[in-house]
Amino acid sequence: MTSSKTVLVVDDEQDILDLVRFSLSKEGYQVTCTTTGEAAIERIRALARF
Repeated sequence: MTSSKTVLVVDDEQDILDLVRFSLSKEGYQVTCTTTGEAAIERIRALARF
């Protein structure tokens, strides 16, 4: 699968983030990870400005 889609993953466990990032990247997704809900909201707001 090849995709130009971006996925935002939020989890407070680094091991989970690494696993999900690896798996989704392997499938062709751009992956952004954060460890808190607040950081995720900031990231979404930043992306929405474009």
